[in-house]
Amino acid sequence: MSDPSPDNGKINAPGWSELIEDAFGINLLGLQTLWAALAAPAHLFAAARTVDWEDHQYSPTLRVWLFLIAILMFLQFIWANPDSATGQQLTSAFAAYGDPRLTTKEIIELALQRYVFVYPVILMLFSMMAALLLRIWGSGATNVVRIRLYFAAIIPGLLVTLWTSSLTLFISVDDFVIYLSLASAAVFFADFLTARRGLAAFDNVGSRTWRAIFLAIINLIVYMMASTVVAMIMMLWLEKDLGLGAILNAG
Repeated sequence: MSDPSPDNGKINAPGWSELIEDAFGINLLGLQTLWAALAAPAHLFAAARTVDWEDHQYSPTLRVWLFLIAILMFLQFIWANPDSATGQQLTSAFAAYGDPRLTTKEIIELALQRYVFVYPVILMLFSMMAALLLRIWGSGATNVVRIRLYFAAIIPGLLVTLWTSSLTLFISVDDFVIYLSLASAAVFFADFLTARRGLAAFDNVGSRTWRAIFLAIINLIVYMMASTVVAMIMMLWLEKDLGLGAILNAG
């Protein structure tokens, strides 16, 4: 039997990067990718066009995006409760249907849990469709390259979403709608700025600008469509559980 110890020179011992990946699902290369999306998107965009991300300098942007979505959903699972601003907004929306069963804390908590469970899947589907349909990257952008570039462009906006989501704990119900509008504007600006800086291969400033605006608009629409579809799924789910068909159809 061969010696499994590193002394035989055949096995590379894991380091701190591997430990971080063991604990959090992302390694130092992933953190480097996050930093590049913020500080040097043009370099990240160029690497996305190569087979191996310029000799494995970066983690795949789709993987990093999924990691951030997992963090966001985990935090939403902890923060979202019937007494939070999100929960109270949901209670007000359900109250419009006139059935007191919909506004109990148990139902609101169940609805929030289901929203957190379904939302990442729907958002992923819409994001993939947007990535494949968006044609702003210039020549040589295959389907895989478009997916890589799209998720590279929206990573900073997702970081903004993580930050603004954490602040909802301190937002009152009265200010919630205004706060969501401001948060959406911040994400839009982050998407626009990242895409505009990342598309440095286009010498024309006007060309970079309209392409970046288009991407930011598309991603905003993706978020809105995902939220709408998930809300519909959540209501259909509750309708099935509680037999609310007549009430919901009347609403």
